[in-house]
Amino acid sequence: MGIDLFRVTKGKVLKFEKIRGEEFSESEVENILMETQLEPIVGKRILCIGNQIELDNRHRIDILAITPEGRLVIVELKRGFAPREILAQIIDYAATLESMPESVVEQIAREKLGKPLYIKFEEYYGREFNGIDTNAMLYVVARDFPDEVKNAVAYLSEYEVPVVVVAFELFREGDELYMVTKTISGESDLIEESSEYVSRYKSSDRRFMKKLAEVLEEKFGEWLDGFELRERSKFKDYSARRGCNTSAFSDCVTSEMKLQICVQAWRDNENTFLGLFLWTPGSKRDRKQFLRLLEQEHIRKTVSKLGMQIDYNPQDPHIVYYFDDWKDDKGYIREDFINNIVNRIDQTKPLIEKLLSTG
Repeated sequence: MGIDLFRVTKGKVLKFEKIRGEEFSESEVENILMETQLEPIVGKRILCIGNQIELDNRHRIDILAITPEGRLVIVELKRGFAPREILAQIIDYAATLESMPESVVEQIAREKLGKPLYIKFEEYYGREFNGIDTNAMLYVVARDFPDEVKNAVAYLSEYEVPVVVVAFELFREGDELYMVTKTISGESDLIEESSEYVSRYKSSDRRFMKKLAEVLEEKFGEWLDGFELRERSKFKDYSARRGCNTSAFSDCVTSEMKLQICVQAWRDNENTFLGLFLWTPGSKRDRKQFLRLLEQEHIRKTVSKLGMQIDYNPQDPHIVYYFDDWKDDKGYIREDFINNIVNRIDQTKPLIEKLLSTG
């Protein structure tokens, strides 16, 4: 980083001694971050579950932590210069962690913390534990980074992949140790304040949408692949950071635009709904093309026949069907509601066909 640290007292300047990389080990820096609950790199203290956590024979996480909202944080640390392979490494860790059942992650946490995660969480944060969000935030920490890493993180951030790159230096004055950190790339404020609204249903919604995505791909994947599309993503799940927006979706890219088939559960202090959306997450050009489709009479008639609604908002044009009776008596999505969603999409196939063939 090329940073020096000084103490200025009554006109006197004392330059702190910079500790060279060969004078400390990664484990020493790891211990500093564990003792400070990641505050030097995150900006506030969060609960560290443990360090050197083995997920399997190939994956060992340097530090695993959890935010006040239940979101996991993975830290990968290098003592000196970070190789460009570090991003592939930490993303591989995140993918492995996300594929693991929540019960397995809780067992790992229990072994590290010496008590159940929900007890430690409530002791540390003083709030109810509503489950784990395994859509982890990723922190890459090193003394320096190549441009390839910085550029790759900037690119990933545009697609909402939560990677933050933090550089550090260590200094010494007598027996005191000092750490200076600087966020190089990525969003450093991704960890939410505990005062923000967080859906208590986010973990259960995520599990539902994960299962729904698998079912939708099985039921409709081959049918969608039968269209002459430039590309298509398999159905997958997504959860916004506070669990307000949780969905299962597939992007279908034609020669003219991108159409997303999306089942979304939305929960906040003001609105709660479950809906099937047909819209475009693409460019301004894609939105204009989609608006032109929505204005065509045969599209409008098909939408009306299906009991769906059209929103012509130029910034977010979409077709939507809102589901009824989708919650159980506790507010969770009914486990058997997947069949209702599959039936609705099956009924909507003529409209999807028109949109994909016309678009």
